Amino acid sequence: LARREYSIIILNGEDKELKKEECSFLQCFVNGIEEGAYPEVDDGILKTIEGQTLYVILLYKLNHNDFFSFKNFHLRYQRICEVFNENKSEPLIKLRLCHNLIGCYFLKKGDYIQAERAFNEAADALFPDGTVEIITKSQVQSNLLMAYYAENDLERALPLLLELLELIDCDKNAMGERDRYRVLTLYNSLISQAFLEPDKDEISFLISELDNINDKIYSKVSNNDKVSSEMAIFFITGIQMLYQNACLTVKQCEKYSIALAYIDESNSVQLEQGQMVVLLLIQTIIHRELKRSDLAEKSILRAVELTDNAVIPLNTKAAVLQIAAEILCGNGKEANALSYLNRALFQVKDIWHSYMRYFNDSRLLRVLSPVQLIFTCSYTIMRKIDNDNWRLFERLLNYKAIASLAGKERNRFLNYGKFDINLIKRIKTIQDRIAAIEAESIFLSKSNEYEEEKNKLRILEAEFASKFPKDLRTKDLSIPELQERIPDNSVVVEYLLCYDDFGVSSYDNGQDLRIFDVFVIVKRNGRCSIERRTILHAGSIIEEASEFINIFIDESKGKLSIDDIEKKESLRHKLYDALIIPILELFSDVECNKVFLAPDADIVNLPFEILADKRGELLGDRFNIVILECARDFLYSDKNQAGRGSLIMGNPQYDVKENMLENGFSIESGQDKTRLAGLNPDNIKQLPFSGIEAKLAAKYCDSVFFVGKGVNKKLLLKGKGKRNIHLATHGYYDLSEKADAIYSSCLLFSGISNWLRNNEAAGFDNGMVTADEISRFDFHDVELVVMSSCLSGLNDVVISKGFQGLVGGFSAAGVKYVISSLWSVDDFATALLMDVFYYHYGVKKLSPPSALKIAKQYLRRVTIGDLKKRNWFNYVLQGDVLNDEMKALIGSYVRKNERFRPFKNEIYWAGFTCFRCN
Repeated sequence: LARREYSIIILNGEDKELKKEECSFLQCFVNGIEEGAYPEVDDGILKTIEGQTLYVILLYKLNHNDFFSFKNFHLRYQRICEVFNENKSEPLIKLRLCHNLIGCYFLKKGDYIQAERAFNEAADALFPDGTVEIITKSQVQSNLLMAYYAENDLERALPLLLELLELIDCDKNAMGERDRYRVLTLYNSLISQAFLEPDKDEISFLISELDNINDKIYSKVSNNDKVSSEMAIFFITGIQMLYQNACLTVKQCEKYSIALAYIDESNSVQLEQGQMVVLLLIQTIIHRELKRSDLAEKSILRAVELTDNAVIPLNTKAAVLQIAAEILCGNGKEANALSYLNRALFQVKDIWHSYMRYFNDSRLLRVLSPVQLIFTCSYTIMRKIDNDNWRLFERLLNYKAIASLAGKERNRFLNYGKFDINLIKRIKTIQDRIAAIEAESIFLSKSNEYEEEKNKLRILEAEFASKFPKDLRTKDLSIPELQERIPDNSVVVEYLLCYDDFGVSSYDNGQDLRIFDVFVIVKRNGRCSIERRTILHAGSIIEEASEFINIFIDESKGKLSIDDIEKKESLRHKLYDALIIPILELFSDVECNKVFLAPDADIVNLPFEILADKRGELLGDRFNIVILECARDFLYSDKNQAGRGSLIMGNPQYDVKENMLENGFSIESGQDKTRLAGLNPDNIKQLPFSGIEAKLAAKYCDSVFFVGKGVNKKLLLKGKGKRNIHLATHGYYDLSEKADAIYSSCLLFSGISNWLRNNEAAGFDNGMVTADEISRFDFHDVELVVMSSCLSGLNDVVISKGFQGLVGGFSAAGVKYVISSLWSVDDFATALLMDVFYYHYGVKKLSPPSALKIAKQYLRRVTIGDLKKRNWFNYVLQGDVLNDEMKALIGSYVRKNERFRPFKNEIYWAGFTCFRCN
C-alpha cells in the first residue's frame, strides 16, 4: 500500500520513464486485488483502494498508445463505481468519472457514437450532496461538445455551445479559467470546421484575447511559470480561425510565431500528443505564410512523426499527412509528397470504413464531410505531380462522394452479409421511426416528446454501431474492372470540383481558384481511352448553373418573367461553352450509344440535355444523355438482375374518406394540373391523369396497376423482386434547403392529408415515403424506377455527396435506373410522355435511356392532329375520371389547330432525366 501511494505521486511528476515503471506496478497491484492477493484487508476497503487506483491508471493511460488495451480496466472501474457512487467520502469512485473516462476512451479511438453515449451518461450522473466534484457537469458537456465537433454535428453542437457560452457570461464562477478556454476553443473549432464567417466584433474579441495570451506566454515563460494547456490550445485554434478567415496579418504571424515557439520548446506548457500535433500544424501554416519553407517542412515532419505514435483520431492523421505532402511538393520534393499522399488516402479509406456503422445517412454525410475535403485537397496536389490520367481517375473512383460510397457498402452488407436477421428487423423498425420523427419535425409542429424520442433513437443508433463488424473492409475499385463494365461504344464524362493550386484558400485576392477537372473515357470496340481537361472559374459556373435550374423551376410553377426568358437563353449557351465545348472534341466523332455524365457539386442538378451551342442545337438531340453519380456506379451493377414483373401505382387517395372504394378513379376532392405538393392538406389535389397513366403503363408491361386508396407505402414495399416500379403521384422537395433532403424529399401516398390534418391516418402510416426510408429498401433486383412526380430528380447540393434526395434513396436501395423530373410536371403532358415511354420500354424492349429519349422527342413534336388520330381526347374523357375543370382543359386542346404542338416547350419534357445509379 505504501508503494502504491508512492507510485501515484510519481504519476503526477515529470519523469516519463519512472512514471511508466510505477504505472506497471499499479497494474500488477490492482490485478493482485482481483486475484485475492490481500485476504487480510477488509473487502470493502480493498474495493475502495482498487477503484481509486483504477481511476489513476486510466487517467494516466489516456494519452498512451496502449490505452485501447485497457477496456477491461474500464469495466472493473464501472462495476466498483456502481457500488460506491452514493458514498460521499469517495470522490474518485463516481459514475460521472467512469462514464467520462469511457467517453474519452471512445473519443480517442474515433468511435464518436459510443463517446457521445458515454458523455451523455456522465452528464446525467450526479455527485451526492457534499461530495467534492472532481469533474463538473459543464466539463463533461465540453467533452460531449468535442464528440459533436468530431461528428461535424452542428445541429446538436451549437445549442450546447450556446448553453456553455451563456453559462460563462452569466456566472463567472461557474467555470474556472481553464474550462472557459476549453469552451472558447471548441467555439473556434466549430466555427472553422463549419466554414462560418465570424462578424467584425467576434474577430476583434478574438484578436484581443490572443494578444493578451501572447503577453501572458512571454511573462510566464520568463518567470518559469506554467501556461495551462487549455489557454495554449485556445491560442493555437484562435490563430487558425484568423487564418481561415483571411484576418491574419504578416505582423501578427511574426508575433504569434514567437509565442508558438515558446510553447513548443519550453517546459512551461504540458500538451497532450494530439494537442502538440495541432500546435505543429499551426506553426507550419504560419511558417508558410511567412515564406519560411524550411521551417514549415521541419514543423510538419515533426507532426507526422508524432502522429505515428500518438493516440489521435484518424482524421487528424490524414490531415497531417495531406499537409505534409503539400509542403514537400511546394519545396520541390514531389516523390516524397506522393508517398505522403498515398498514406493520407490510406487513412481516409480506413476512416470511411469505420464510419459504415452509421446507419443514419444524414449523420454519415456530416461525419465524412471533413474527410471528403481531405481527399479534395490531396487530389489538388496529385494532379500537379502525377500525369497518369488512369491513376488519377482510380483515385477519383475510390474517393469521390465517399459518404454515398460508404452508405452503399453498408447497405450491401446488411442486405447480403451474414448478420443477425432479428437485429436487422429491429434496425429497420428503428430507422423507420427515425424517418417518421424527422418527417414530423419538417411538416408538422414538433411535439413535446420529440427531443425525448430523438435521444432514445440516438441510443439505439449507438447499439447498432456497437454490433456492426469493426473489421469490415471492401476491396479497392480498379480501372481494369471498370473498363470491362463500361458499355461498348459509349462515353463517360466525369467532373470533379477541386482547386487549381494547393496551399491557398478557395479565393485568393478575389480570384476564384476552384476548377473542374474533367475526365473523358471513350470506349470503342472494347477498348477504353482516357483524356483529362481542366475547366477554370468553377465558382462562376456553379452560380450560373443554379440560376439556370431555378429559372426552370419557377417557369414550371408559372412564375417566368421576360427577363428570365432572356437570361435562360443566355445561360443555356454560356453553360454549354463552359462545360461542353472544352471536352466535345474528345468524342464528337464517336458513334456512341450513350454519353454518361457524372457531374459534381451544384451542376448535379443541371439539365445537360438542353444546353445548346450557338446554332441552337441541343446536346440531348446529338447524344443520348444519362446522368451518373460517379463512374464507379458501373461496378455496382448486377449483370444478372433477376427482377420479374411490374409494380405500377398512380393517383393515390390523398384524403381518405370512409366507405371509399379500394380502387378506381372516384374523386371527391379537387383535381390538380401539376404534381407538385405544397403539403397543405387542403391543397393536395387528386391527379386524374396519373391514374390514366398507370393504366397505360400496366398495359404495356402486361401488369396489374393500383390507383386510389390502395396506393400506400406498404404496397411500395412489394416492389422487391420486381423488374420495374412506376410511381405517379405528388412529389415534394424543400427548395428552401432548410431541411435535410433525405427526410424532406418525399413521395405522397394515400392518407397524407389525413396525417397532415390530424397527425394520424389509420392503416396508412403517415401517407408519405421519404428518401431516407427508400434508401433502406432492398430493390437490388429492380432495373427501373420511374417517379412521375414534381421535383423528384433534384438533389441537395452538399460537399461532394452526389445524389442526395429521392434519386439517392433509390440508388442506395440498389435500383439500376431512375427516371425523375428536375421541376414541376404537367399532369396531362406527363401521361402522354409515359404512354410512349412504356410502349418502347415494355413492348419494344428498349433500355430506359433510349425509351425516354424517344418519348421526349415524341412529346415535343406531337400535334393536336396526332393526338386526335390516336383518339387520346376521347379516351381520357371516358367515364367520370375528370371533373369539369379538367374536361374544359381537354376541350381547349381539341379546339386548337391540328398542326399546333401543345408541348414543344421544354418545360413539359426536358425535366425528365435518366439517372444510372448502379
